[in-house]
Amino acid sequence: NPIRVPPQIGSVVAYQARQFNGAPVGVFTHRIIGGSATEGWLVKGDNNPSPDIQKPKGGDVLGTVVLTVPYLGLLFNRRVLFTVIPLLVGLWFVLDTLKRSSDD
Repeated sequence: NPIRVPPQIGSVVAYQARQFNGAPVGVFTHRIIGGSATEGWLVKGDNNPSPDIQKPKGGDVLGTVVLTVPYLGLLFNRRVLFTVIPLLVGLWFVLDTLKRSSDD
């Protein structure tokens, strides 16, 4: 079973954003800065100047962040990926070749 952490003020949560008619629009990940599960959470992106217009209620919250890995996102940019992936593929070919030659 997955770990389920209840949302609270200060938590970063992913929530289902909805149109005025209730149709789902997308998922946003923002920090709770006020409110409650029954009345709706007041959420805001850390770099946004003002809170979101929507106030997701308990059922709209899909999950709560329980772990962050600092600087991991720096590894996932084009320059790094276009360098690391070919290096890993090349290393795999070299290791596979060495393995085959040692098996003979």
